[in-house]
Amino acid sequence: MKLGFPSTEISWCAAMYFKKLVVGPLNTNCYIIGSEKTDEAVIVDPGGEPEKIFRSVVKGNLRVKYIVATHAHFDHVGGVKKLKESISAPFLIHAMDLEILKHAVEAASWLNIHIDKPPEPDGFLDDGDLLEIGELRLKVLFTPGHSPGSLSFFFDKRVLTGDLLFYGSVGRTDIPGGSSESLLKSIEEKIIPLGDDVEVYPGHGPETTVGFERRFNSFLRGTR
Repeated sequence: MKLGFPSTEISWCAAMYFKKLVVGPLNTNCYIIGSEKTDEAVIVDPGGEPEKIFRSVVKGNLRVKYIVATHAHFDHVGGVKKLKESISAPFLIHAMDLEILKHAVEAASWLNIHIDKPPEPDGFLDDGDLLEIGELRLKVLFTPGHSPGSLSFFFDKRVLTGDLLFYGSVGRTDIPGGSSESLLKSIEEKIIPLGDDVEVYPGHGPETTVGFERRFNSFLRGTR
């Protein structure tokens, strides 16, 4: 079933810059969110191709205030090292994903993928924190399940869910640190209450809405 959403390659809404870049060998969605008023921006999930991400930042005349990851799996942090060499912005994750971050290079090598060793985080995010990007406020939601420290980011009737919730599917939990029970609880308690009209931007694949997934996602039948 097609949702018919417009392209999110570049869009402007409520003085906001919003761009999705598909990067890395696992086609990770990297998002750049910026304020038109202040030119401040946040980069979410720079999983690879840091040069491509940096070019988009320069083209948009943006000043990156934060580099954040929804979780620390290698395909979401693989571009952080080189990106930080060009952008002096703090790199932030949830503390419970620190161990996963430390083993990101090893995890990538199991799939014959090379990534640069991600740097140590400059700080940690937790439930209820706010990332201030000019006049924009991104609310941090603690949504474990795919990993122990998975986060989502809610703003302007949109939520970035990382690998928690996808179009018609949910994230894997058959990997170290994964929990099906925690994942479904996160969706039920943190994502569904945001409202049916909230747009969902996942870590891979196309966007969807909370309402569409609540009604049609077979993985969520036990949560509604």
